Amino acid sequence: AAAAATAPRAGATKPPRQKATTTAAAGGRSRESRRTRYTHTLLGTALTPAQQAYYRKALDALTEFKAEVRDDAPGWQFMMEKSGVRVTKKAVPGQVLNMIRGVTTIAMPPRALAKFGMDRSLKPKHDRMFDFGFDVERVDASFCVSLDVFKAIWPTSPREFLSATVVEHTPDGCVYIASRAVDHPDCPVGDGRVRGECLLGGYYIEPVGTAGNASKIVFISFVDVKGNIPNIVVNKVSTDTPMMLVPMREFGEKMDYSGYLEDDDAAAAA
Repeated sequence: AAAAATAPRAGATKPPRQKATTTAAAGGRSRESRRTRYTHTLLGTALTPAQQAYYRKALDALTEFKAEVRDDAPGWQFMMEKSGVRVTKKAVPGQVLNMIRGVTTIAMPPRALAKFGMDRSLKPKHDRMFDFGFDVERVDASFCVSLDVFKAIWPTSPREFLSATVVEHTPDGCVYIASRAVDHPDCPVGDGRVRGECLLGGYYIEPVGTAGNASKIVFISFVDVKGNIPNIVVNKVSTDTPMMLVPMREFGEKMDYSGYLEDDDAAAAA
């Protein structure tokens, strides 16, 4: 069981160290030349006017996301439970698409699991539909605008999603990762692709068990894939989306996640 987590196995896959990068703000001028008095409430980082807009969208998403991951959140209907993943759906007023939620337990501590979930270098190993992705603009470890591209399912075109994402760590060891679609002048739609819209998405991760080496993870997906796919088909396919937690769990529980924790320890000591 995931709650009876063991230490990372010797010789297991270890995450590469990654350096955070910061790009220029929209408009081409450097962030330093466009500083304002607006403050990033999570890390106290000054933001440019363009970043303010992205950040406000991400914060709105975070507020809504926190409400939906609660165990007592209203409106969720049970769909299925398979391979240790409980799947529920929710009808959203004014929308024909359903919001989908998946819940499971993974034998990794929350800090490591959060970084693993956002690590694009390893994502193709546990998500067969993921093609590639990159940060269009990153302010710090807790706030970025990024593009993720997914492979085509015949006869449809590949899908891409451009989103602002915010990460919040709580004092009790939980992690929220919430995303919402944005537009960015430096990231037009890729040739041959269709840009979908992430209405709300992300992960909520909380520690479980006594050893602190396992996590409950709640995955939310509320996505409009756009294009000419009937909504009834989108709703049917989206019900299976949380099952990506199964290969994510299987791969994550075999890897050596200590590198993720070492990066945190090094940052704390700096």
